[in-house]
Amino acid sequence: LAANLAHGIADRIGQRAALVDLDLQFGTLSSLFDLPPADGLVDAINRVDSIDALALEGHMLKHKSGLHLLGNTPDQLIVPGEVDEKRLGRLVEVLRSSYDHVVVDLPRQIDGLTGLVLEAADRVLMVVQQSVSHVRDAKQLIRFLTHYLGVPEHRVTLVINRWDKRAPLTAGDIEKALGVKDLLCLPNDFARVAESANLGVPLLEAAPASPVSRAVVRLSEILSGKKAARDESGLGKVFRKWARA
Repeated sequence: LAANLAHGIADRIGQRAALVDLDLQFGTLSSLFDLPPADGLVDAINRVDSIDALALEGHMLKHKSGLHLLGNTPDQLIVPGEVDEKRLGRLVEVLRSSYDHVVVDLPRQIDGLTGLVLEAADRVLMVVQQSVSHVRDAKQLIRFLTHYLGVPEHRVTLVINRWDKRAPLTAGDIEKALGVKDLLCLPNDFARVAESANLGVPLLEAAPASPVSRAVVRLSEILSGKKAARDESGLGKVFRKWARA
């Protein structure tokens, strides 16, 4: 979702977008764009004291859509505590001043690095699926974000991935369990999404007219506050669901 959202902002909204893969040990976002892994993120953090907007671009992988990607290589073993939080904080500041939008994909853990990014984020997208275990984890994470990190509730948005209106656990059930409103739902299209990932081709290129691609474009519009500059997806069906089924 992070990869396709960032791609949507760059390709359809036409704004400068950066995608940061903060999974320091198992990050694979570059493969979704058929780009070679590189140690740009770690190198940028180490050199942050001398990095400006121009120098930062030298650490980024460039996709033909205009999206810039900052990630790492699997050849490097990064252990917890090895990356300095203050240096990462300075890099975040440079990223924010250099791009219209910065999308950061976080690993499924809470530590000093992810906490720093979550506190600085304008919007936190919490991705869940229609299962009891996912909802339980989401409830715990919402409590952590709001009570311990001080992230205002209005900055946290719940996204149901692989949403299926026929599933026993409905969007309304999830809203009630988590005490949230206005869930965003991405329709289930596992086969197309998996094929896109395996080919290293973003969804908006691989299947521009699919419902899940239209949903990604709509999410890009919501977060950027801009309308898509071009519409190859037949966008018209809004993926925002106020489901009570």
